[in-house]
Amino acid sequence: RAMAFDQGTSELTTPSIADLGAALEHDDTIVWIDLDQYDELELSEVAALAGLHPLAVEECRAEHDRPTLLDFDDQIFIEVAALEYWDSEHGVAINPIRIFILPRAIVTVHEERRPGVDATWEWALREPHVLDGGADVILNRVLKEVVDRYFPLVDQLEMYIEDLEDRVFDEEEAALEHVVEVRKDIQELRQTSAAQRQVLRQLCAYPRGLLSEDALVYTREIYDDVARVEDAMISVREHSNALRELHMAVASNRLGRKVQLLTVVATIFVPLTLLSGIYGMNFEHIPFASSPYGFHITVAGMTVVGVVCWLIARSRLLSYPHPTIGGRLGTH
Repeated sequence: RAMAFDQGTSELTTPSIADLGAALEHDDTIVWIDLDQYDELELSEVAALAGLHPLAVEECRAEHDRPTLLDFDDQIFIEVAALEYWDSEHGVAINPIRIFILPRAIVTVHEERRPGVDATWEWALREPHVLDGGADVILNRVLKEVVDRYFPLVDQLEMYIEDLEDRVFDEEEAALEHVVEVRKDIQELRQTSAAQRQVLRQLCAYPRGLLSEDALVYTREIYDDVARVEDAMISVREHSNALRELHMAVASNRLGRKVQLLTVVATIFVPLTLLSGIYGMNFEHIPFASSPYGFHITVAGMTVVGVVCWLIARSRLLSYPHPTIGGRLGTH
């Protein structure tokens, strides 16, 4: 799809690919070409019509791990990362949008429909007069739409980590696995936002020519937004790190409670084992051995000793500074 804005008549049209040549040759026309779900033939045809640099087209075909900016004298190639969504099951979906900036035209290339590009397209159709500022107005609007979608994703991550914090306190076994997975996603998002900020920094420092001074004012504002996103991602990462340490502390606390319980059981049975061992010795003269009530007396004594040991252990555990630990073990 394409649109052409005539600055002389303030008329906006949506020409076909066949009619783009005339629009691109007109000095007073701003042209935007958007390619999605394209094939190599379509990309080559648009590259020939718009006069895209061959190296820029090759960079468009290549896969980049991070956002990038390349300068080809009379045009700029930018790849930005559009964060489409995030969920705990599939992770984060990062899709590139490749942008060619020419003196009086802009070409956007992406594999599928992108909400940020679609929103900018609808905005340009509603308010065509804004295109009078040049192709860099479209660039800034696309960047703004892309960056604005970062903030809800950061909020979503914050809410998910807060939910994980409750699950960690509830001692859910799978909580640590979720913490590890979300930390990987946060690290990927932070690296992406850092690379995005670097691209915008290069764009803000770009020599005047393709980008006007008025447009660069908005570019700097978008740069500040990305910087805020990166700061928020650092905060989220620190929160996830603290959550992992919290999980380790809770696990250690849980292990300590189990060890204490086992210690109490062992403490109760140690004197009972000692008494049963003494009365199990093979001697001729043992107290109460000839008494018809000897067994009952011995069992009663062992019971008294066990109860006394349990009361002592319970009083010590109830005085433990953590009420949950003392309460749970005290009931046992």
